[in-house]
Amino acid sequence: MKLGLLTELVMVTLILLNYSSCRRIKNATVKLRGGYNIKKHKTYTTDRNIINRVQNFAKAAPPPHKTRQNWKRRKLNRDNSAELGTSVKTFYLTEKFLNDAQIADKPKEEEELQYNPSSDNTDDDEENDSDSIALDVVQKFVNDAAASRKAQQEANSKLSRDSTNKDQREKLKPKPSQAEQKFAGELNIDSIEECEPETTKNPNECDTTTKAPTLGIAQKAANDAAAAHEAQQVAAQHASQQVRLQLADKALVSANAAEAAVVGKEAIVEELEDEIGHVVNDTKKERCELAAQQAHLHLTLLTEEGSKKEVAVLNKAMETAITNERNAQQVSQCAQDDLLGKQEILTHIRCNTDLLKKRLEAAKIDLENTKKIVHQGCMEAYKAKADVENDKERKAVSRKTKKNRRMQHYYKTINIPMSKYITF
Repeated sequence: MKLGLLTELVMVTLILLNYSSCRRIKNATVKLRGGYNIKKHKTYTTDRNIINRVQNFAKAAPPPHKTRQNWKRRKLNRDNSAELGTSVKTFYLTEKFLNDAQIADKPKEEEELQYNPSSDNTDDDEENDSDSIALDVVQKFVNDAAASRKAQQEANSKLSRDSTNKDQREKLKPKPSQAEQKFAGELNIDSIEECEPETTKNPNECDTTTKAPTLGIAQKAANDAAAAHEAQQVAAQHASQQVRLQLADKALVSANAAEAAVVGKEAIVEELEDEIGHVVNDTKKERCELAAQQAHLHLTLLTEEGSKKEVAVLNKAMETAITNERNAQQVSQCAQDDLLGKQEILTHIRCNTDLLKKRLEAAKIDLENTKKIVHQGCMEAYKAKADVENDKERKAVSRKTKKNRRMQHYYKTINIPMSKYITF
């Protein structure tokens, strides 16, 4: 009985030792991994909050077909607003460019108007007056030429009828009056004959040779025509055919000079028209260039505004980066402090592990000793049990032998064979 109780106690102690050692090892591993602060309850609560939020969103959200309709409607509104915005922007920009161009052209036109009336208007008036005078002179020359031709034809017919000699005609020719002499002195026949169309091939050469202004030539031709008309009247009064012929020739010469002046004026007018066309084309080109420069300036202003906005955004980003850097430094310091604390914990855990290892070794030694003791106790228990069983068998055998002896003695007295009654 004592041996059985001892064996049971030894087994219980071994089980307890194994359980305690396993528990210590588990605690050590848990501490190495970060202790018991796993916070399962917190994770469960966060998951539960997320689930509640999703459920509330699903309850508050509209059905899917309504969301699609709203999305399509928003997209259409967005597209329409974008198109309207682009059209309005283009209209506004074009109107602005046109207004800027008009505003830029107005001062130039005002300057031209302020500059031209003093000089150009007088020139235009003079040119218009000279053109009107030239036209009047040409008409007078044409009329005078027609009258002189008629008079010349009549004179030729009269001369052909008359059979008088030249001497007689010279004698009959009256002397020129004072007005005729003045007209002959004022009219430079030599200078005008150079500009006749018979001698000169180009009528414009008159202006280059004499270098006289066309206006003076036209006025001179008008004066010549007026003087010729007066002289013709005087000659008609005196009935001198020769003077009338000379006056008609002079009128023709002055008419040719006036035609040359008109041709020169026409050339000048054509040149001025060409120059005006070139100036108009240049002004159009300059206006187009000015509009393009204004558009370029507008774009540069827009880019400048965008660059200013980008600079402001970059400054904000720099400020946020600086704040993030400071926060990162603080976090790094906290992490370093945590590292130092964890290193201290690791050193403590290492010391504990060393102690636990020593205890494990001592426990193993105790286990081996207890195993030996238990083995010895078991062997002794088995031996004791075997001795007890042997004692029991011996006692049983001794009892049987005693019984058999008694039976033999009894049967001997009765005279019955023993083989029938002895049982082993």
